[in-house]
Amino acid sequence: MLQCRTADQKRKIAQRITDTMVEEAGARREAIVVTFWKVSKESYASGGVLMADKAADVMVGIQRLRRYAGRRSFASLRMTMV
Repeated sequence: MLQCRTADQKRKIAQRITDTMVEEAGARREAIVVTFWKVSKESYASGGVLMADKAADVMVGIQRLRRYAGRRSFASLRMTMV
């Protein structure tokens, strides 16, 4: 998991994972352990590409969309990075 997750997000994720394991696998709630490992974007790759590089590619794409939107009079564009 990348470092950008908040404590509240982690809390919700841990709860949902635990609930799912209890409901679907019949596990005891107290036996479920969820561990979050903070990983920097420079230390994680997916599909052979560092997440830091993917983030840079996303930013280039956002800039292109904004330029396009400016020419096409779109009200607003929002993108959320993972």
